[in-house]
Amino acid sequence: MAIRQRIKDRLKRALGKAPQPASEPAPQQPASPPKAAAEAAAPKAETPSPQAPAPAPPKAAAPKRPAMPEGAVSRPAPGSPKAREISPEKQRKAILRAKKGTLRFVQDKGGVAHLGEMHDNSERRYFVAHRGFSRLMEEMTEEGLLDYDEATGESRLTPAGAQWLSEQG
Repeated sequence: MAIRQRIKDRLKRALGKAPQPASEPAPQQPASPPKAAAEAAAPKAETPSPQAPAPAPPKAAAPKRPAMPEGAVSRPAPGSPKAREISPEKQRKAILRAKKGTLRFVQDKGGVAHLGEMHDNSERRYFVAHRGFSRLMEEMTEEGLLDYDEATGESRLTPAGAQWLSEQG
């Protein structure tokens, strides 16, 4: 018998709601008690005492999670073994896609975009945020694709960046 079941049985016995265990003989009860004895043994409705706490309302069931849309892929939790199975080639392609998308975003903004807007765009569209976005920006500025003005917080697309973008398609 599982420990949980044993605990439940002990609690029921302590509360007087369960039959005695097999090791202790259960008291014999008559086969059919007379009506008067049955009415006397029946529990009577108790009025709550002023000191008794009010009964707790039933707990609401937790809302069900919506089913994943068809074709959606669930991502493993960070640090889980499956999270580390991403191949370097796949990572390289994802970074390249994010770089291209970020540069295209700056180009669509007229060649100048605020860093916050770029960060939000890369986070929403390419799931590259925080440290990954910082690395991406450093890489693009080192390659000469973007110029970053720290005083205004704006990035400008360089002619080399526009050329790289047209070569990528």
